[in-house]
Amino acid sequence: MTSQTTDINGNPLGEITVNTNFNYLTLPILLRATFGKKFHYFINAGPYFGYLIKQNFVSQGDNFPVTTSDNTSLIKRFDTGISTGLGLSVPIKTAFAFSFEVRNNLGLYNVSAVPVANMGTIKTNSTNLLLGFTYKLGQRTSDTK
Repeated sequence: MTSQTTDINGNPLGEITVNTNFNYLTLPILLRATFGKKFHYFINAGPYFGYLIKQNFVSQGDNFPVTTSDNTSLIKRFDTGISTGLGLSVPIKTAFAFSFEVRNNLGLYNVSAVPVANMGTIKTNSTNLLLGFTYKLGQRTSDTK
């Protein structure tokens, strides 16, 4: 977020950019439906569970030095929510596949450990672009026919 800053008299001092970064380790538990023969299209959905590793606040701007503050103690360590995604898996030979997926994780609970202004809440939401390469360890009997 970028905004204009002023001194106590309202005189402009310059623009400042502020970023809040949440670093979570997330475990999704998803059900997947796959369609298609040559290319495998899929959709998936299910819950996710997250553990906060670090949360920091970074500000920088005109006439201001870069400042970083660690706000991890102000955020609850655990988060949970709903994860949904859609993607494409392209088989390469019989044992390999390349996949591309777009996934969204929507937090369901307030993760703030302190009161938020105006009775507000802080909920997580992330959109992820996933690229994958898979190898099939074994063959199912349906794969050999």
